[in-house]
Formats: sequence, structure tokens, C-alpha cells
Amino acid sequence: MERGEIVGILGVIVGIVLDRLPGVYVMLFAPMVDILMFQNPLATERPSWTAFLPSHFATNALMDAAFTTGNSLGDLLAAGGYVVALLAASIILFYHAATID
Repeated sequence: MERGEIVGILGVIVGIVLDRLPGVYVMLFAPMVDILMFQNPLATERPSWTAFLPSHFATNALMDAAFTTGNSLGDLLAAGGYVVALLAASIILFYHAATID
């Protein structure tokens, strides 16, 4: 559920920053490239910069919960922190975009 929340909040940010058509294309392709290519659990090595992408911590927590006996509380908390940070940024952007002078 975390990945869906992250993508939805990013959709708010992209919708405010970009126009309709570019925003739709960004939100159609960017999350799929992130999840399917850069966060692929079958990849042996991932570049270090992929840790800054939105689905990194949520995918790690999901794979650890599904296929290991240990709990990855750090990845789960980091994914939650990512959601909270993006939510705060989207609230601020939406407030500035919606204010009427």
C-alpha cells in the first residue's frame, strides 16, 4: 500500500508543477520505470542512487516481509517517512497553488 500512496502523492506534486499532458505522461511512465526496472528484486546489483527513488524502501520492506523471516522495521519506517515528507511537500505546494490573492 505504501507504493500506491507514494505514487498518488507524487501525482499531486507533478500535477501542480507540470501541465496536464506532460503530467499524465510522467505519472504513467516514471512509476513503472522506477518499480519495474530500478527496484527489481531479481536484479543482483542495483546502483546506489536508486535508494533515493520513491519505491526503494517500500519494495525492500515488501520483499523482506514476503520472503524472509526477519522484519525490516528500518525499511518500513523509512517508507513511512518518505510518505510523510512527500505529503508535507504536496500540502505546501497545493496550498500555494490554491491561494487566491
